[in-house]
Order: sequence, then C-alpha cells, then structure tokens
Amino acid sequence: MAKLFNVPRNMIRLAIADIIYEWRMSVCLLLSVAAIATPLLLFFGLKAGAIETLRHRLLQDPVNLEIMPRVDRKLDKEWFDVWRQDPRVAFVVAHTRKLSAQAELLRPGNPDIRRVNLHPSAFGDLLLKMYGIVPPKNDELVLAYPVAERLGVAAGDKVVMRVSRERGNSKGEHEFTVSAVLPAQATALQNVYLPLEQLEFFENFKDGYAVPEFGWPGITPIAYASYKSLLIFLPRRLAADREALLLQNTGFATLKLLSQQQAQAILPWHQSEDAAYLLQTAGGGASMDNLKAVRERLRGYDAVLVPLGSDLRLQMSGKSFKLLPAAAWGAQFPELQLGDAGSLKDFDNPEADLQPLALINPEDRRGMETLPHGMVLVRITIQNGDSEQFLDYRLHMATSTAVPQGTLLMPQFLLGRLNLLEQRPLLTDEHGALLLAKRGYSSFRMYASSLEQVAPLAKALEADGVFVDTRADRIAMVQRLDHYLGLLFWLIALASMAGGLACLLSNIYASIERKRRELAVLRLLGVPGIALVIFPLVESATLTLAGLALSIAIFHVLGQVINHMANDLLLPGEHLCRLTIEQHGLALLLGLSMSTAAGLAAARRLLSIDPAESLRDE
Repeated sequence: MAKLFNVPRNMIRLAIADIIYEWRMSVCLLLSVAAIATPLLLFFGLKAGAIETLRHRLLQDPVNLEIMPRVDRKLDKEWFDVWRQDPRVAFVVAHTRKLSAQAELLRPGNPDIRRVNLHPSAFGDLLLKMYGIVPPKNDELVLAYPVAERLGVAAGDKVVMRVSRERGNSKGEHEFTVSAVLPAQATALQNVYLPLEQLEFFENFKDGYAVPEFGWPGITPIAYASYKSLLIFLPRRLAADREALLLQNTGFATLKLLSQQQAQAILPWHQSEDAAYLLQTAGGGASMDNLKAVRERLRGYDAVLVPLGSDLRLQMSGKSFKLLPAAAWGAQFPELQLGDAGSLKDFDNPEADLQPLALINPEDRRGMETLPHGMVLVRITIQNGDSEQFLDYRLHMATSTAVPQGTLLMPQFLLGRLNLLEQRPLLTDEHGALLLAKRGYSSFRMYASSLEQVAPLAKALEADGVFVDTRADRIAMVQRLDHYLGLLFWLIALASMAGGLACLLSNIYASIERKRRELAVLRLLGVPGIALVIFPLVESATLTLAGLALSIAIFHVLGQVINHMANDLLLPGEHLCRLTIEQHGLALLLGLSMSTAAGLAAARRLLSIDPAESLRDE
C-alpha cells in the first residue's frame, strides 16, 4: 500500500500509461498540436531568416555604416580626437580636399592609365577589417577590385602613382607596392587606399610645396611675418591728408594718434617725444607688403616703424614671459646683430633678422636648463578664442640688464612669423626654420559602430555643424520590416496559442470526464486531491512536447526545402528560413506554458469530483 501511494511517481506513471492506453486519442491530440505549431514555426523561421539575411548583408557591406560628409569643412586635430572617443564611432580618419585626392595610377610597362580616387587609411579601418586586410604602410596601397582588374595587378606587384599640378606645370611620380586588393563586393569605385601622411604629400605637391620624401620639387612653406598693428614714430604730426593716405590700400583699417603715455605703455622704455601713431588691421594680420606700402607713404619723413604682433607669451622653466620686438633699438642691443634696425631699409631684407635669438634679463636666465649648442627649449603660446595655440621652439638666449624682468626681446621679423600662431599652426624643420603647418583637414572617413548608431551619429554630427549623408534609409527599411513582421508574428502566434490552448483544454477536460469513476476511486482510496493534479499536468505536457517535437522535425525538413529553393538568392552562410537554439527554446517554453494552463484548468475539474460518486455507481 505504501508503494501504491508513492504519489508523485505513481501519478506520472499512471498518466503515461493512460496516454499509451488511449493511443488513438493521444495521436490525434499530438497531431493537432503539430498542425498548429508547424505553420507558426515556419512563419517565424522565415521572418527570422529573411531579416537576419538582410541585416547580415547590411553589416557585411561597410558602406551602410559609412558617414559621408556632404561638403568640405576645416576640421582640426581636436575635432578628430573628440569623435574618436565617441562610442558610436567605430573608425574615423582625416581626409584631404577631394580635388587633391585624385591621381593617375599605372603599371610599369603597361600603357593603360587609371584615374583613381585616393582615400586615407589607418589602423582599425572598418572597410579593410571587414575583408581581413591589414591597413597599408608607407609606400603601400590597397586597391579596389575595379582598379586592380583594369591594370592587371595583384598583391605584391609594383605600381606608379603620378600626380600633376598647375603651378609650375610639373608632375611627380612615386612607386608603391600593392599590399592587397579588395574583393569586388567591397566597392565598385576606382578607389585606392594609402596612409594619411603620404596622402598629404599629394595635397602639398598640388599646393606647390616641395615633397622631399618623394623627391618632388616645389617651394618650402616658410612662415611669413604677420602683424596686428604698426607703431609709427615721427618728428612731427602728419597733416590730415597724409594721415588718410596711411589707410588707403595699405591693409590697415584704423589710425590712432597716441599720447606719449600711451606710446610708452606699448614700449615702456621708449622715451622719445616724437609724434606716435598706431595703425591696426581689421581682421587678419598685415604682411611685409603692407608695411612697405606704409613706408612708401612716409618716404622723406624720417619715420621709425615698429610692427607689433599678437599677445604672444613664452613659457620656460615654469615661468611666463611677454614677447616684445627689439626692432627700433638695435644699437642698444648689439647682441641681436640688427645693425641700424630703426631704418626702413630693414623691411627689404628681413632674412637678416631670423636667427633664433632672444634677449633676457640675467636674473630671469638664472637656473634655466640649457640644451646642446647653448639653446633653450621654450613654448610660445597665444590665446585663440577658446583654445590655445602653442609651438615648442629652440632659442639662443643672450642676457642684457637693459631688458625688463618678465620680458623677452626678439628680432622683429622672427617675432612677426611667430605671430602667425594666432591664425594657423606652425612647426619647425630639422634646421629650426619656422614652417607653415597644415591648418586642418577638409573632410574625413567615418564608420558607425552599428546599424542602430548610424542615424543618431548623423544627427550628432549635424548638430556639430557637419552635414553628412548616410544609408540610414536602407537601415530604417529593414528595421521597419522587422518591426511589422514581429507584430504580425505575435498576432498570429496569439491566435494560434489560443487555438492550441482550446484544443488541449478540450481534450484533457474530456479525458477527465471519461475517467470520473476511476479518479473518484483513487480519491476514495486516499490519494490526495492535490496529488491528482499531477495527472492532467503530465498528460498535457507530454502530449504538447511530443507535438512540438514533431512540428520542429517537420519545420527542419520544410526549412531545408525552402532554403534549397532560394539557393540562387542566398550567399554562402545565409538562410532564408532558420531558427536559432534560443528560438527553439522559446518555442518549447511557450508550449509548456500552454500545456500547464490546460492541465491546471483540467485539474480544477478533477478536484471537484466527489469520492462518493464511485460508491453510487457501484
């Protein structure tokens, strides 16, 4: 008796035995579940497979993740540093002007020449990474398939890049090695990818500059002098018509007569009682040509011209110094070797005034670290709006007690070139010459980190004033399709689940009604009512899982047929109809939920059976 009422195990055995005994009814119920579940699984498999295929194709084509600038705009290094830290950006690299990024590509010994578009590449380039290609190094190229096919080259071959410029009507050639070729599906454009640094060489050459790295001739971008204002000392005040001439075609916008105190505030050690004028520009700085134009207006007036620059400061050994010119006092500071710097003839020979030399008070010089050849490393800074431009520079330091503490005197024309920091970055070559650095970049190559980030990233860039084009419309189409197919699936699924639940409930409920007498006897023998609940639950779950197993088997057979029929539309690794392991688990979980609901409903009827019914039947 104790064995008989090992309730849970015996109820499970009893339920299984009842399913086998009434096998015809069990088969009908199993087929009913399979008939309901199979179309639902097929629809879900088609939906998941088609959407996943479309999504895979979008992801496999990096063009869909690309953010393309609509127009060229000056972008500085800080702009790129900020966007590289944005998690929505997978890759970004600066780009040169579009017109400068075109060249001719040819294979040695082959007369065929291809006009190609040059694009920068760097570590992490998403386009190359998608196809397992390492970004090119210096003197290497990655070719798009149409270019390589037309020229008949492959990885490892040598090609020659030719670029021409209108200035000087000259051409430059350089040999590159093809490091890789992109597959045909990557791009249909005539594109070539190379390191950004070498792409800049092409832009510099087209701008007329020399490119010593490639042996291309041209001018050296030496920094030129630029001044914000011009201080003029005259023995007497000018007539009104002469004052007006100083503003006509000279590049200066305003003229102001200074008092002796105002002049001394600009140059504290100037003690002259001469008349002083201050000419100022409206926007950009005045060039040497502007200074010469003013000198011509003052010919015969014994004028002394002192060009003044921006508010440059010099930082050295933790100290800050104000930079001032020493142009009008060369005789007082012979260390600068300026000769008669107060005469106007010095404007005709500015090259004599470019030595990197500065004068400093001996007290300020004390304790400063000296580099080889007696030079000192300094940082020259200027505030430019919200940012600060700076240049690390090497100077020879001479001392003079005539220089006020906290001040450095520099040759006039060297200081004028340093004034350019307010307008554009500067750099120095190996000889210490001041050169013009690149102002910034005109464009960029950028890829979003995912399909979902394309539209938000485009909006963020446009809020930053950079207008872009994307393939967001294609991505949105797939997302909308996924959304509406998902809604349709759940509508059909809910209707099917309701039908399946009704089918299970009616069959299990009918089974309970047919076995009222037998179940009442079990109650009379002392089986607890709660234990009897296991009976309909096991029957419902077993039949439902068996039906789902059959429907999954049918689904896989039909899925293979569907994928085979659409084989010509699919790429390797793609499926039109498929379900993942997780989706299989979700189907089983929903089936168990339905069977549990049906079993509990039947169990409620079972618990209402009175054990005395079995006695009345007897």
